Order: sequence, then C-alpha cells, then structure tokens
Amino acid sequence: MTLSDKGMVVRSEEEIIEEMNTRAKTVFGENVKLDSHHVLGQIIQVNAEQINHVEQGIGESYKQSHPSTATGVNLDQRGVEAGQISRLPASLAQVILTIKGTPNYVVQEETNFATEDGQIFFLVDPVLLEPQTTTDSDGNQVPLLDDNDDPVGMGTGLAVSDEHTSDANVPANTITVNYDTLEDITSVTNEEAADGGAAIEVDSDYRQRILSALQMQPGPPVQGVQNGLMGIKGVRQVKIIENNEMKVDGYGNPPKTIHIYTLGGFKDDIIAGIGHYIAAGVTTTGDQIGQAADAGGTVHTYKFSYAESLPVHLKINVTTNDDWDSDNGEQELKDKLTTYIKTLNMADKLYFSKLYQFVYSIAGISIADIQLGTDPDNLGSADITPSEFEVITLSEGDIEVMLDE
Repeated sequence: MTLSDKGMVVRSEEEIIEEMNTRAKTVFGENVKLDSHHVLGQIIQVNAEQINHVEQGIGESYKQSHPSTATGVNLDQRGVEAGQISRLPASLAQVILTIKGTPNYVVQEETNFATEDGQIFFLVDPVLLEPQTTTDSDGNQVPLLDDNDDPVGMGTGLAVSDEHTSDANVPANTITVNYDTLEDITSVTNEEAADGGAAIEVDSDYRQRILSALQMQPGPPVQGVQNGLMGIKGVRQVKIIENNEMKVDGYGNPPKTIHIYTLGGFKDDIIAGIGHYIAAGVTTTGDQIGQAADAGGTVHTYKFSYAESLPVHLKINVTTNDDWDSDNGEQELKDKLTTYIKTLNMADKLYFSKLYQFVYSIAGISIADIQLGTDPDNLGSADITPSEFEVITLSEGDIEVMLDE
C-alpha cells in the first residue's frame, strides 16, 4: 500500500504474494519452494490475504475521510467538518391555494386538490370562502356573481404536497383539480409556483454543496452569504451581483447594492438567511421583499429575486418496436425528460442533441424525431440558451409524444 500524488493505492492479493515471494527468495535463496504445496508458500498466501483485507479497510477509510469520495454517514460527517453543512432532509412542497365557491363555506383541513398529472396537495388549515362584492353602476356594494349568476366566495390557504418529492414543485396555475369533488367548490388555483418539495438529498448533490462551500472559504462577505444561503432547504443555486458603483449597473441594480438570485427555497427562509449572513450596512435589491432580524437581533428589510423560469416545449415523433411498453412507455419517456430538465441550473444551456440520449434510453424506441422551442407554435432543432438569471423548465403537459407503432 502506497500514498502517491494520485491518492492511496491498495495492492491486490497477487501483488502482495509476488512481493513476499521476492523477499523470501532474498532470505532463503532462489531455490526455496513457494508454491501452495509447501508450508512457506501456504503461509505467504494466508498472510497475503489478511494483509490485503487490512489494506482494503485502510483504503476505504482514506476514501471516506474526503468529501469528494465519502458516502452515506461519512459524507454527513465531512459536511459538519466543512462548516456545519447538513444534508437536506426530505420535505413537502408548499403552496398558497386560491379557492372559490359557495360564500361562507368552510373548506376543511386535509381537503385534497391536485394537478392534471396527479400531484396531490392538501390544506393545512380550514379556509373560509368569504363573500366577494363588487361596485354596481350606482356605486353600491353588491355581491360578486360568477358566470352562472351565483354569488362568489373566495379564500386562500396553505397546502402541502402528499409526497416528499421535487416533482411536487409545480408551476403556477397548475393545481386546478377539485380532487375530492366537493360541490361547494367551483375552482381552485395556485397563483405562484409550489416550492420546497424534495426527497432526502442524495450523496451527489450533498457532496457538490460541500465542495462548493469549501471552495468559497475563506472569501469576501458576499461569498459567505452565498455559502450560507446554499444551506437553506430547497435552495439549489445562489448567484449574487454586486454593484459597487455610484450609479445603476447594467442589470438595473441601484448603486451600492447586492442583488441575490436563488433557485428554489421558501421566501421566508431565504429572507431570514440573508439577515443572518449578510454584513451590516449592506443594501439588498430584488423583487422579493421581507423582514428579518440580523445577527444582532435588529430587524431590517431585505430583498432578493428568484431565478426566472424559461418554459420550453417538446414534440417527439416516435417509431416503436416490440420492446415498447404500451402501458408505461410514454410516461417513462416524459419522466426521463422532466427529471433531466430539473437538474439544470441558472444560465445552463439546453443542448438539443442531448435530449436524444434520454429518448433512446427508453426500451422499444427505434426512431425518434424531436422538436424543441420556447414557443409551442415555432419548434425546431436549436439549443435553448437562457439568460444569466433564467432557469429552463419543462412541465409534463408541454411534452407532446406522437407514436407510430
């Protein structure tokens, strides 16, 4: 076993036997019997096996001592050593639902709503549908009526997903299904995207956060903010633009400000994180505004922005063979593509040719023709390049699969 510039090298059992045989011949002479039929050869083989086991254990311990190669609980320990960076736990997506229906009707907690593709959310607390009013031509307040001339009641409430999955981070205006088919509910929607849903953080993602944090330490205060916010549940990426000039910069940021962009995470958590990590006297800008206490307990107003979504659309013409799963193949194809798109970060380019890799990974597809674009009426074969603070998104409903079986 040796430690080189490439790391620790563990010898195989055969290499150990060869080295011990060479040593034995040096001590006992070239004619010494070292095969498995003689005692000395047997002793060398037994010792070589034991030495190899020991070296493998030492080599594994060496791997688990570094964040770039550690796994499981050992990686958790490396995260703590890197600055109390914990593995992100599984979490439910959260979203505010706007519900309309019969005035004064109370929608009970745990009432279910869903997206068209089956992501289910349930209310955390009861929601009262308060009567809505409008002003008539005489200036009087009168009940607001829907298209059927029925009075409208409306309320909002927090809902969470029923599964710990990032698939529940659905776009705005997609939770539209009255899943429990309650007669007193006429419509439901989410005016903002659901966020925060995640399975427990896998080793590869956790390792990347640890390595990113180590690369940023030590560093200027802004990098400390970036490092701190990356530890917040649901935050996948953070970018910060500093404007140190006494004039508006090229991004439209006011003088002497920093503009924090995040991909994912809950607003209140991010605002609290900014308050905890940002240096005193630093002014933030952005379209998300909230208040939080700084490290000294003083409450300040902080701002940031979420990464802007750049939705894309796909049309795929597929010729299948006998291996095609007619029941699940199309859904598997959509799942593969949406899962890949969710790995893209801010400013990551979507390469058209890479999509074929995921399409042809589905059993039963012989030929595929893909069209891609941001405009469903103008699809083509060009790569999609987002701006610096945009992230490409793809919902299942924006994938059209045409089968030629």
